[in-house]
Amino acid sequence: MMGLDDRIILKEIPFSSHFGRDYLELLLDTLPKSRKNDPSRPEWRPTPIIPLDLQPFGYTLVHIKDESDVRSNPTGTFKDRRAYENGPILFRAIAERAWSAHSEIDVPRLTDISMGNIAFAQAYMNERYGLPPPKLLLDSRTPPDKLQRLQQLRADIYLAPFDINVFTGKSEPYTAEQIRTLTNNSNGHDATSTRLLQPQRNWYDQHVHEAFNFFQRDGEIYVPHGSGDLFANYVTWQMITGLHGAAKKDIRLRVHPSVVASLDILGAMPSETKSNADKLTGHMPFTYYSANDILGLRQFGFTGQETGVYRIPEDYVAYAAEIMIQTGIKTEPSASIGLGLFMWRYDHGLIDKKKTVLIVNTGKGMLEI
Repeated sequence: MMGLDDRIILKEIPFSSHFGRDYLELLLDTLPKSRKNDPSRPEWRPTPIIPLDLQPFGYTLVHIKDESDVRSNPTGTFKDRRAYENGPILFRAIAERAWSAHSEIDVPRLTDISMGNIAFAQAYMNERYGLPPPKLLLDSRTPPDKLQRLQQLRADIYLAPFDINVFTGKSEPYTAEQIRTLTNNSNGHDATSTRLLQPQRNWYDQHVHEAFNFFQRDGEIYVPHGSGDLFANYVTWQMITGLHGAAKKDIRLRVHPSVVASLDILGAMPSETKSNADKLTGHMPFTYYSANDILGLRQFGFTGQETGVYRIPEDYVAYAAEIMIQTGIKTEPSASIGLGLFMWRYDHGLIDKKKTVLIVNTGKGMLEI
């Protein structure tokens, strides 16, 4: 029978979860304030959008939104945006509440399941701002070279099988309680499974508005779909934009809401469970939008008629990464799979060549960081 003994504690860093007044004052002096309502001082430098002529490969012109640019994302992946929200922004809110209540508090540690990029992004962000080290649960089959890099992080690191739930012996995801147990965080919070922080609208909202503002007419946006966080941010902000209308649109939005509503958001997943796009086949704690929800968004005119999640064969996954790397874009199969979906649709005659195409490269591989 499997159990907690099948978990490996790779690294733990002593850190008190008690926030005294001196520490609260330090946080309030150093942590950034959220600037979502101040487009003159955006929280992020926009990642570049690069035209990519695919005619030599038998396709057409597309544009790549390149999240691997370290001038925007310090660790070279879009996960830095999530880490920022779950790091300094969250802890500043906690510190402000405690300070105004004239209290000292014990703050729950946060746990994340990671295939690598979240680990680096959250550890980097928390170390930069002097926050508690994140607790990270990784697959026990993580290759040794990656583990060697991960052990350098300022983080608590635990290993457990991802293909088998050690508590049930079944091939099923871990529950939030099980994730906390595996990471010695029984009184903490599982950030992987949380909806408390509204990840579907908060983690990548700036990125989404950067992408929306690129379009002047109908278009398609291709994004990787693993946990579904990024895809959910796109369609959530399409719906918010549609509900608010032109009079009350988000201050960061420079295009008309009708342009936003016309955009097709296409989430790409590998067909194979054992794919080179391994970051898209791991733990998926919940579904933000069901097929019925997506149908409703299309029916009500909040999103384009092609919006949805699509699976593609492994040869397209590999070829997309190869093309991006050949053209000088830092990526990995999990990050470039949106290009694979575009090429698959192109080869099957499903592309409207009148539409502008934006493909999100979510970042470079962990070992390149």
